[in-house]
Amino acid sequence: MATSPPTQPSPASSNESIWDKQPTLEQLVEHFLASKRSLSAFSHVQRAREIVDAGRQALEENAKLSAKNAFIRQAIEKQIEGLEAIKHGSTAVDEECHSDFQV
Repeated sequence: MATSPPTQPSPASSNESIWDKQPTLEQLVEHFLASKRSLSAFSHVQRAREIVDAGRQALEENAKLSAKNAFIRQAIEKQIEGLEAIKHGSTAVDEECHSDFQV
């Protein structure tokens, strides 16, 4: 009969040997600092996203207000044209009346 090759430890058993050892204080501190840096970077990414979202909302609001402003400006310009036409008409009528009543 053929002999079976020597058995190698399974990944689970090799992981168990890693956890069997007690980590040193230096390893724990390094792991803690790496975790803290990772969380800090995550909070920076979240804050950057909040800033970008706020900027996008401000830009959209600015575009809306700009469109409203342009519409109102155009409406006011049309009203001014109408008022100037009325003023011109009333000035012409005033001049006609003034010249008609002069002796």
